[in-house]
Amino acid sequence: MDEVETPALRMLICLDLLRPVATITDPYAFERASGAARRLLAHARHQRWEVVHCHGADLPPRAIGGLEPLPSEPVYLREGASAFSSRAFRRRIKLWPRPELVIIGGSAIACMATALAAFDRRLPAILAVDAVSVGHDNGLDVDALARVINRMIAPFIQLSHTADLMDRRRVLHLVAAS
Repeated sequence: MDEVETPALRMLICLDLLRPVATITDPYAFERASGAARRLLAHARHQRWEVVHCHGADLPPRAIGGLEPLPSEPVYLREGASAFSSRAFRRRIKLWPRPELVIIGGSAIACMATALAAFDRRLPAILAVDAVSVGHDNGLDVDALARVINRMIAPFIQLSHTADLMDRRRVLHLVAAS
């Protein structure tokens, strides 16, 4: 009997997961965000989420190690700050039956713009705050990012951490006391 493949309930949007052009002002924060993005991307692939990548047209197409798109994962070029500025991406979203979007990326500005554009379209979206880097955003540091997210984005978009999105409780086993 053939197995029926169930559609992914979530779509992971990977924004600008590319090597920064300029010197990174906080390499530790960049590596921490990249590590969280790697874990969430691996989890999304394992759970068979829909995974898409979206890059700014002006950014070099060299992915951060471990965050490269698979041949089966579409890559869209965006013209504006949001992934929704890509016509092909918007068509893909229209074909997807009410996805829950999970947003990670190497550009905090692109991640926040995409999250707000999803809100405007009444699409449920989650911003994985620990998997968002400031690698491509000149003049923005980790503290500024936290303030912007908490003041401007949190009222509209659900914020989460990688561990919560991976739902570690599923891998825990209860041990009965003897």
